[in-house]
Amino acid sequence: EEKKYDDAEKRLLQIINQKKQNYQTHFLLGNIYAILKQQEKAIKQLNLSIKLNPTNKVSHYNIGIMLNELGQFEEAKKSFEKALELDPEYLHANFAMAISCDKENDLKKARFFYEKTLSIDNGFILGHEKYAKFLQKIGDITKCQYHTYKYSGVISLNDKKNTIKKIQR
Repeated sequence: EEKKYDDAEKRLLQIINQKKQNYQTHFLLGNIYAILKQQEKAIKQLNLSIKLNPTNKVSHYNIGIMLNELGQFEEAKKSFEKALELDPEYLHANFAMAISCDKENDLKKARFFYEKTLSIDNGFILGHEKYAKFLQKIGDITKCQYHTYKYSGVISLNDKKNTIKKIQR
């Protein structure tokens, strides 16, 4: 499997060396480096992608993910914020901001971004799970229980009335 990535890396580098690159070439190469856990190289390529296309929200988001992995949380949040400037409804950037704010105990912002994430996609199971854990941490047990029911399937994600299913024993 890693050989496939090595082959793709070589081909993308050939394209770049032939001066035929565009933002997508750097974006793809950055993602290959991210998969290979080469964060510094990934960030460099994603930044080149942004230089060629500043409106690529996914490049900003991916840089945020790489910076988080490197422990550079403040810089990661700036990348997520840039992605959100480009698209305020970008689900994954909202979720990443929620998790980042939660880690830093910025509870007000974390709650805002968890709620925004779930307002964008109420069927986002991982969003319900992480938000339930956040709510438990801050002591909001009623809402915690609701979101636990949502991600565990006791309440259907599509059920607007939040009908609790009978649990079979």
